[in-house]
Amino acid sequence: MLRDRRANNEGSKPVRRSDGRYQCSVQIRGRRKVFTGKTASVAREKMRTWLRSREASDSNSTHGHRTVKALFEAYLAWIKYARADKTYRLYESIIRHHILPRIGNLHPSRVTSQQITEMLANMRESPIAILGKPKHGSTKKLVGERTCQLAYIIVGAAFKDVAPKLLSSVEKPRAKTQEMRPWTSAEASRFLTHVDQVQDQYRVLYRVALRTGARKGELLALRVSDFDVNRHFIHITKTYNELLRADGPTKTPSSRRSIALSKETVAAVRKHILASGARDDDRLFQISDVKTLSKRMKRAMRDAGVPVIRFHDLRHTFATLALAAKVPVKVVSEMLGHKSVKLTLDVYAHSLPGMHESAVEALEAFF
Repeated sequence: MLRDRRANNEGSKPVRRSDGRYQCSVQIRGRRKVFTGKTASVAREKMRTWLRSREASDSNSTHGHRTVKALFEAYLAWIKYARADKTYRLYESIIRHHILPRIGNLHPSRVTSQQITEMLANMRESPIAILGKPKHGSTKKLVGERTCQLAYIIVGAAFKDVAPKLLSSVEKPRAKTQEMRPWTSAEASRFLTHVDQVQDQYRVLYRVALRTGARKGELLALRVSDFDVNRHFIHITKTYNELLRADGPTKTPSSRRSIALSKETVAAVRKHILASGARDDDRLFQISDVKTLSKRMKRAMRDAGVPVIRFHDLRHTFATLALAAKVPVKVVSEMLGHKSVKLTLDVYAHSLPGMHESAVEALEAFF
């Protein structure tokens, strides 16, 4: 026998209790509110009357939020100090430009899975700037799948307590991951040799990036005092926010770490500090414009005859070369500041040629 499925907030069907009275109920924020009556119709009418009341509207899993806009305002207030500043600004922008213009005026309890599906479909057909100034040029760039994926994640987080099953029938957008383009050891060596020969002003920054796997923001936030010349370590405690042009907390708590440096790298950093005349509180790498850094780095790569890659790919180069050299995964993970070894393997294991062959050969020894 098929079970009678009830719609959201409709409540249960009246049932007769042992004392002869009838009872029906509705679940509110994980708790059940019960209504009773001498007959089934009386109990049901009590429940329906309450569901139409203002009390029900305010307590019906929406925490008093009368609109989706109010719900997201509360969500942003909650994550403001729980997320990195860069992440918070990204989420706020997606909510303001893409989510609120479409469902912001709805009541949270009235939002359906179909509306979220339609919202994501509409986003894919819209230009990047929905509010504010339009994009320059005749060709309008559409919202990418990554933005749609983040919108899906944000909606799920904001409605977690309000409607935990809201996204159960919504297909999650699948964003294409940006292709990783690490250098080979020969290419990395050729690049470092070139920038040393031409006395490139950022040559020490490139060397430290390739030798430590640190993120660009982490390197730009380093102070001279973070360089331990005696123990051959750099201590990463902050990250540079390019948008705010100021230092902020690291991406995650595990990103606060100390990374060992080779003697060659220590010598290069020490020479760099002496040449710049920087003091303990000064930045180790004094760069006024990050965009200029990117332009000059690409020019140096072309002049060195190596593939042009992003600065972040220097981090990928370090990781892949370290793992290929059979440095323990746990050590590489700690140097990268990853939260877990699993993350390191998920990101880099596929890029290690010969791992499957080595595993097969190792297993052969047992049979």
